[in-house]
Amino acid sequence: MGSLCCGPNAVEPVGRSISSSRTKESQKSPSLPQESPKKWWNKEKRPKYGKTANNPVGPPGLQNLGNTCFINAVLQCIFNTQPLQEYFLGGIYQNDISQNASNQGEYARALATLLTEHWLRANKYIRPQEFVNLVWQSSILFRKGLPQDAHEFLSFFLDKLHEDLNRAPKTSKKLATIKGKRSERYAAKSWRSYLETNCSIIIDLFQGQLRSTLKCLNCKGAKVKFENFLHLSLPIPSNIQNPCLDDCMREFTKAEFLVDKWFCPKCQTPVSAAKKYDIWKAPPILIIHLKRFIFNRDKRGKVEGLVNYPLEGFDLTKYTASTQREVPLYEAFARIDHSGSLENGHYSAAVKNKSAQEWYSYDDSLVDKLDETDLVSPEAYVLFYQKTSIREFKRQQFDLPELWPHIVKATLARRPSEVSDQDVSFMSNDSHMSNESYQNHFSDLSVKDSY
Repeated sequence: MGSLCCGPNAVEPVGRSISSSRTKESQKSPSLPQESPKKWWNKEKRPKYGKTANNPVGPPGLQNLGNTCFINAVLQCIFNTQPLQEYFLGGIYQNDISQNASNQGEYARALATLLTEHWLRANKYIRPQEFVNLVWQSSILFRKGLPQDAHEFLSFFLDKLHEDLNRAPKTSKKLATIKGKRSERYAAKSWRSYLETNCSIIIDLFQGQLRSTLKCLNCKGAKVKFENFLHLSLPIPSNIQNPCLDDCMREFTKAEFLVDKWFCPKCQTPVSAAKKYDIWKAPPILIIHLKRFIFNRDKRGKVEGLVNYPLEGFDLTKYTASTQREVPLYEAFARIDHSGSLENGHYSAAVKNKSAQEWYSYDDSLVDKLDETDLVSPEAYVLFYQKTSIREFKRQQFDLPELWPHIVKATLARRPSEVSDQDVSFMSNDSHMSNESYQNHFSDLSVKDSY
């Protein structure tokens, strides 16, 4: 748990972490774009917004309904996630609402309603009462009037949207073989397995993939697994003055000793081991959570100060361990700020208006244009980046590997028995680590508390 807005008892573990994961429509659902059902968003097709007589600054703020600044800050960032705007404002979401969702699509419909009201700009601010009531009623984690953490709510909200809009079929075609480099095949099979039951606009936009390598320091073999993520939680290095986002990425991806012994499947005994994360596939929309809050046996508090981050040209290439379909180059379009202390804080948002190419601050119902000196904030807590090297976002599908981020080919199986899912997760003698620079990452190890 991160910092609470205006409240006590906030905790957050130190170290590195990742997150992954019926009312009938009264109107006929619009169909997907006819030109290509697999490519549903284009940079040239986006809603126009700007100033109006009622709101000379731009799109409206959101009224605080009692310790709801964490909700308002998250919503403003979601409102300004451009491909998500097109998806909801164009009505495409109605085709994807799952009949199996626990909330029967209520979160998706509530977001569509708020987005429409937001971009109509009929008032200076919106009172999101119905949406907030839905959150209060459907979750024991976010109860009425209680202070909460914006990062935790963002995770919760994305999960709810994914559940509402999960279009994964009940039955899928089987793939006989996936061809490509060894680690890429293994990563693609992991991705495919997830898409069998999880396939939504949230996966299309926000999901990336990590490679987790746990290396035996005795036999030099390694246990490799691939993990999906919707956002990265990056530690802020304590030994660097005025750290930048690259310093946080290096801290996240460096190899570290495990304090506890690990049972090596080859050595058949507990051994010393080291663990390392690498980005395997970078998502179209990258969300970065800066771990500003610490609560452990030795320290409780907030990491204050500026973490310098780029607004444009943020390149993840040096942190990726596989070939990418597109250059992982990003520009910032939104952020969530936290001001105050661990026990008593406040959340606000800053977003970039794509049409006007200007940044605005959203402090609940208050909206102001940001000065250039405020575009990089010492209070930044969650950063939102969009990949600039792609013009269209593709809808992920279980049996269409050409839509995946992996560089592989696949054929359909004639019989289920032809599908090969051999476990190749343990690789001996560094067969998967032929890259010299990757090997060097294990030469300078630090202590890791647990696996």
